[in-house]
Amino acid sequence: MAALSRTEWAILAVVVLLVLLPRDASSRPPSAAPYRALLVGDSLAVGLATPLKAELLREGVALTTEAKESTVASAWTERVRQLLRGTHFDVLFVSLGTNDCRVANSIACADFPMQARRLRDIGDAYGATVIFLIPSWLPRQWSGRIRAGIYWFDGTAIEALEILSAALSEDGIHPTRDGYAYWASEVVASWRSL
Repeated sequence: MAALSRTEWAILAVVVLLVLLPRDASSRPPSAAPYRALLVGDSLAVGLATPLKAELLREGVALTTEAKESTVASAWTERVRQLLRGTHFDVLFVSLGTNDCRVANSIACADFPMQARRLRDIGDAYGATVIFLIPSWLPRQWSGRIRAGIYWFDGTAIEALEILSAALSEDGIHPTRDGYAYWASEVVASWRSL
């Protein structure tokens, strides 16, 4: 067997180093698809969309939003399936439950845990991590019913800290622009630590 030349030894050393060096888990090869997130939901998602998009862009995450005022969770299961079938999303943020759980004994409130679970199962089937957003500034009964519905099936959730009343609109449900910005930064900070 012939001895390797100095050049061949150098090439071999570089190849061995490239194979053995640990790769940074957070780095992506240049050809990798960008990290993508989808936000779906009711009017709270409508207001959250712009500040959340800005926050996620700073993290290198592209956000797509599909939101409609006054909707309940049952209106979203098939639409979410269509959205995830058409495009891969790494994470699915769900802001629903406010309209479902306003009234304790309503059909929508009784159905919310099952519909939320269906949304989680659909996300799982398409490879998206599903994270529910719980607006804790709502009246305690509402947020408690939303929380109970999500935790019934052990769903992953980010619970917002209380938003100061100065950062809420007059209806006490929808944040102001500053309130939504605060919520968006809190969502991203909590999501990073999951």
